[in-house]
Amino acid sequence: MENNKKPFYIMLFLLIAVVSSCTKTLYTHNDVMNRYKTKADIITKFGLPTEKRSESGLEEWYYNFGTKTTYTYSNTQSSLLTGNANTSNKFVKFIIKNDSVINWTTQGVDLKLTEINKKQTTLAIILGTIGSIGFLAFCAWLGSL
Repeated sequence: MENNKKPFYIMLFLLIAVVSSCTKTLYTHNDVMNRYKTKADIITKFGLPTEKRSESGLEEWYYNFGTKTTYTYSNTQSSLLTGNANTSNKFVKFIIKNDSVINWTTQGVDLKLTEINKKQTTLAIILGTIGSIGFLAFCAWLGSL
């Protein structure tokens, strides 16, 4: 029974891989972040900051986006599964002088802009469906030998 499901899972994986690759990056994270030149630009996108600090004529605007937790697991010699959790803050921070952004830093936040390539996605779905049907027919034919 398990061997009969294997072709289905292979086909499903390939179809998902093809369709998910049908996006195009319009602007990288750096491109997007470099668009924010003034306080007004920042407020328009992010609103008022979570925290503000001032020192030596510079302002720091900090936007807290919560935390991100990643888990790593490993088997020990005693066959027990052990794991570690690493938590880091997700944030955007701007350094401002007068009204101009002079630097920014981000962690755990990806602001890149992508779009779905509709023609490529449609073609991938059509070809993926035809290929999947052919693949399953071939597997069924192999099973009947």
